[in-house]
Amino acid sequence: MDISGSRVLPVERAKVWQSLYDVDLIRESLPGCESLQWVSDNELEGVINLKFGAIKAKFNTRMTISDAVEQEGYRIEGSAKAGILGFASSQADIRLEDVEQGCEIFYDAQVKTGGKFAQIGSRLMGSMSSKLVDEFFDAFVAGMSE
Repeated sequence: MDISGSRVLPVERAKVWQSLYDVDLIRESLPGCESLQWVSDNELEGVINLKFGAIKAKFNTRMTISDAVEQEGYRIEGSAKAGILGFASSQADIRLEDVEQGCEIFYDAQVKTGGKFAQIGSRLMGSMSSKLVDEFFDAFVAGMSE
């Protein structure tokens, strides 16, 4: 499944870049995030609890940031395992651009699922993914404003 889009944030690009590395802000912005911490200079581990329809899952996650160009963008690859319910893996390219209203963040992600999650179907996964992206950015912007 592909997920792509952009969001204009009413904040300068330098602040957005700094915030993308703020583990506390990211943890508070990710829907269902129970824990998130840096385990190396470019790797994060955490636990995220999500509900997809009638299925509730606790994901043990690992994310790696690569190809970072300061204040321009990076690639983030992730894996999430939810035991017998299945797994998800993703790769996303993040790019920042200055716009009159602040900074526009572009994302282009590919997500693969297996197990029960793959059985949910792309339509439900697509609508859930869009909802989660919107919730993340709403919380992210609010957190940067505090």
